[in-house]
Amino acid sequence: MADEKKEYKFGEPERPEQEPETKYEEASQEIVDLAKELIDDHHPHLRQARILYLVYEDKLDYRGLRVPGRVYKVHDREKEKLKKDFEVVISQPVWNQIIEEENEEAAMDWLLCFITVGNEAGTWTTQDPDFYGFYNNVSRYGTWHTPLKNLDKRLAQQKLPFQPETTETYESTTDPDLTEAETVNY
Repeated sequence: MADEKKEYKFGEPERPEQEPETKYEEASQEIVDLAKELIDDHHPHLRQARILYLVYEDKLDYRGLRVPGRVYKVHDREKEKLKKDFEVVISQPVWNQIIEEENEEAAMDWLLCFITVGNEAGTWTTQDPDFYGFYNNVSRYGTWHTPLKNLDKRLAQQKLPFQPETTETYESTTDPDLTEAETVNY
């Protein structure tokens, strides 16, 4: 079959045969309630943030790694229309796996860690993670996600340089009260 070229008519936009179906839908009330609970418990600085929670039907990546979701700051031009500051987009297939592993609280906390207060009063911004994750998230939930487990495994296997304890013995000649030999460990 030869590719047929359609003749473009000036002034008539090319339109797809069918409108693409949206892959996004609003998150369930259960997800929103979980986020609100975590905001109250661990992220009180986000109480004033207007966050839209969406579920995406496909997998999402962050820096080449599969993630439970992504956080996007709503552009200033769209804030008035959406009445939101951020969109938290959750990957449905990954979220389903997280539910099976009973890690949804850790995953939502990980997503909320991306949101922070901006430099100017009343502004919001996103922040990069401390490493693949956030120290606060790992301290609360441990290495709950596969890339974090892999990182934990790599760190445990990492050979660190051996530094033996040094013991030095010396006699004080300047302080008359010190007549015995002293041992200093460092």
